[in-house]
Amino acid sequence: MKAIYQVCITAVLLSAVVGCGQLPMFTADTAAVARNEFRMRCDKELALAAELRKELETQLPPFTVGSVLRPYNRFSMLVSDLWMEAQLYESVHPDPAYREIAGACKLRVGAFARDRKSTRLNSSHLVISYAVFCL
Repeated sequence: MKAIYQVCITAVLLSAVVGCGQLPMFTADTAAVARNEFRMRCDKELALAAELRKELETQLPPFTVGSVLRPYNRFSMLVSDLWMEAQLYESVHPDPAYREIAGACKLRVGAFARDRKSTRLNSSHLVISYAVFCL
């Protein structure tokens, strides 16, 4: 969640600078580095989400809060935070190439979240669904 706040603050600051008719203080090199870092972070977080999904799918009874609900919560937050950040960058980042990378990341996260394995977590683990419903 902290990353989302940082992104929001950055977006507000960048829009204020661009709105005043000034270009942000990025060089072509720093912009390319920033784009590459976001692309790598998107890949890394999607890989982590896939690991968490696999961990959840292999859980055996008895299900406990520690073994199921915490990884599920971490998985859900990771996927939703990454999607929201990519959506924000795609919408407001002043660099068209960065917006394109963010859009591609958003599409990959959306496809991952709609994947049958991810949605099946809600129905295959009744303990999770019930616990999340009760929260």
